[in-house]
Amino acid sequence: MFEYIKQQDADACNVFDTYCTQIAVQIMNMQYILDREVFAIGGGISAQPIVLERILRLQPVRLVMMRTCKERYTIS
Repeated sequence: MFEYIKQQDADACNVFDTYCTQIAVQIMNMQYILDREVFAIGGGISAQPIVLERILRLQPVRLVMMRTCKERYTIS
């Protein structure tokens, strides 16, 4: 799957974007409920750097991180 994403395959990128959006929404929901500062994402897929990069590029995630963790993270 990640090879297809690196090759900019449209279908693979769409599936991956949907996956990352769903993960981001779940993290934001847990943040609102549990009020945690840190979440660990584990598993084989999370070992791919592109997963975190893509999640952090999503606008809602950036806004939440800037509000809750702005002193700890530099988000560009």
